[in-house]
Amino acid sequence: MDEAREVLTQSYADHSIRTAGRVGRGFDFLHRVASSSQINIGYTTFGTDVDISAPPPRTSYIVCFSMRGHLTMSCGAESVVLTSGRVAVVPPTKPFGFRDWSPDSCVVGIRISRGDLEGDLSTLLGRPIARPVDFEFGKVSTQGRGSTFLRTVDLIESELERPDGMSHESSLAARLSQLLITSLLTTQSHEYSEQLHEPAPAVPSSAVRRALDYLETDPSRVSTVSDIARAASVSVRAIEHGFRKHLGVSPMAYLKEVRLARVRDDLINGDPVEMTITSTARRWGFTHLSRFSESYRQKYGVLPSETLRQR
Repeated sequence: MDEAREVLTQSYADHSIRTAGRVGRGFDFLHRVASSSQINIGYTTFGTDVDISAPPPRTSYIVCFSMRGHLTMSCGAESVVLTSGRVAVVPPTKPFGFRDWSPDSCVVGIRISRGDLEGDLSTLLGRPIARPVDFEFGKVSTQGRGSTFLRTVDLIESELERPDGMSHESSLAARLSQLLITSLLTTQSHEYSEQLHEPAPAVPSSAVRRALDYLETDPSRVSTVSDIARAASVSVRAIEHGFRKHLGVSPMAYLKEVRLARVRDDLINGDPVEMTITSTARRWGFTHLSRFSESYRQKYGVLPSETLRQR
């Protein structure tokens, strides 16, 4: 039990833990975690019933759901039975705990930085938020729109575990973190949900021009659409609406076109003996080389290697 507590403290937060029955009876602790500097996704089984109590996480939001089996999760004065169809989110300000684990329970726990989640929400809304996000505890779902969140978790976990995954590059890890946070904020119920789904406000063409200047100056430094929105001093929804209205594409689609053009310029003007396709593509933000090559071929009608050889 001491070892289990130490492992879970490293993954999430300090807590107390004890078996609900005789010590060692059916106890079969397993914890697998996929993590980066910004994301932590853990899978935990005990094989028996345990009681866990934890103080408010303070600097994090804790997202939990059950892959199989069931258990009771509490948050402040509320409690809910977690099953495969229900997600519970603990805010930074409330204590939480777990009890009544079925022997086959496997719980997914995701730790998200409070600063990242609240910062991304502020960017999405285009204004600061006054207090921590209060998700409707136990009333959010993995069904319907909630299934999008589960698919996002699966995608991010696979990238975290791949030796060549996106999480191993800091700028791409930031994109994964934002993808997870945006998926959570837009698919699960909280007091800002209605505002996130309101029609995007009109954005002046001057904001779009600021965004274009930012993208053209150094497209390699842009990690997410939030970066573009901040550069234009508007919300994410506003800049996305502005790009579609004035340019007919999303901000990230426009960024991709700019990056492809920069790669092509480098390949045309570079030395084919010293230059490599891989290094050039990565320089401008492309990490999946097969996808990059196909995008390049669709855009210019030839493969990147053909452009380099034509010099």
